[in-house]
Amino acid sequence: MTAFRTPPTGAHHDVGPEEIFFSTTDAKGVIFQSNDVFVRLSRYPRERLIGAPHNIIRHPAMPAGAFLLMWDTLTAGRPFCAYVDNLAADGSCYTVFATITPLGERYLSVRFRPLCTDLLDAARSLYAAVRPGELAQRDLGLSAHAAAEYGLGQLASLLAQAGFPSYDEFIWAALPAEVTARAAAGVGYPTRTDSASEWWPLLAAGARVRRALTGWVGQLDTLQELADALVAGGHQVREGITASEEAAADLTAAASATAGFSPVMASLTLWVSMTAEMDDVLRTLADRLAELRTGVVKTRFGIALGSLESETVGRFVSELMDGGPGAKDAQPAIQDLVVALREGVTHASAATAANAALAASVADEMEALAELLGVPTTLLGGFESMAGERDDPALAAVLPRVREVMARGQADAEALSALARRCRAFAAFDATDVHADLDRIDALTGGIWD
Repeated sequence: MTAFRTPPTGAHHDVGPEEIFFSTTDAKGVIFQSNDVFVRLSRYPRERLIGAPHNIIRHPAMPAGAFLLMWDTLTAGRPFCAYVDNLAADGSCYTVFATITPLGERYLSVRFRPLCTDLLDAARSLYAAVRPGELAQRDLGLSAHAAAEYGLGQLASLLAQAGFPSYDEFIWAALPAEVTARAAAGVGYPTRTDSASEWWPLLAAGARVRRALTGWVGQLDTLQELADALVAGGHQVREGITASEEAAADLTAAASATAGFSPVMASLTLWVSMTAEMDDVLRTLADRLAELRTGVVKTRFGIALGSLESETVGRFVSELMDGGPGAKDAQPAIQDLVVALREGVTHASAATAANAALAASVADEMEALAELLGVPTTLLGGFESMAGERDDPALAAVLPRVREVMARGQADAEALSALARRCRAFAAFDATDVHADLDRIDALTGGIWD
């Protein structure tokens, strides 16, 4: 079994809502930079942390499978997030939401107090279910890596049971939820009134980046709501098509013995045969919507990570303005955060361009579907006109059904057209101003310390 440096005492100390940890490691996870918050809450002296592997703070209750997943994700070049119980030097525990971002041959980690207790409780339940099995596998003679693989498989299975097809899906939801919860709790970008300070332009530039990213999240929220509305609209159209098919069958039965209806009935028969084409359009639309939803969720996750990193820049700068950590520690931290932000913003800008193109493609499918939905309305209108001229009880009995289907088809077509217009209104994000502010932060950081 794994030997841990400090046995847990069962004590717990809290992370303050505005306290943000920061550390960077090399490719093997060895710490070479940390901020004062990390030093204070880990209860290790800085000289003990620097040069130590990051698992110096690993709590034995954390499943090895989670860390295997972390390394698999990071080595694939993707950021990783998790709820983590850490072990301090004195044996007490502190809980964080941890984000880790690859930066070339090193990793940048930003951690903070989790506020979404439902998600935290869900994660802890998963860990509690998985960790005993890993330890049992070790007792049976499996290697540490094999036990971690076992734990990773158990995590994946339990996540699927909870409705998350993958761990990625879980963190895509968790990080934006945590960032939103911080804002709702009044924890945001730090503000200062000393505009004469040499640090003030840095703080102001970081604030502009944060505002831009917040605006992007708002637009993505709107697009996600639209995607949900599109899914609901697709289901509604499918129900409408079924109703039209059933109405056509009833009309055929009612009009079969009535002279003069052959042309209308032939058209209705043609319409029923077109439903296969509409089903194809609906299937294509469903695939596009699934792709759009995934794209929006992933992009929102990336922007939430950038928002957190921009807040961390602000907290470093505000600590400097308040006489906090020394310049020697803050300069490389701010520069690393800017590198991460720049990469994230570039990726988010490209991703939103792809989202906008996909939204336009969805709009094309919606408009094609709306046009097809207009066909039965026209045909049924002809039936209603002809049937109204006949004194036939059988025809009179189906006329209310005809009018109902016509009204529904028209309403569905109008709703689809409106959704299509909203899709076309979504545009890619322009990151020009954000990159300009990141350039300013880079230049100001270098200028102050040079």
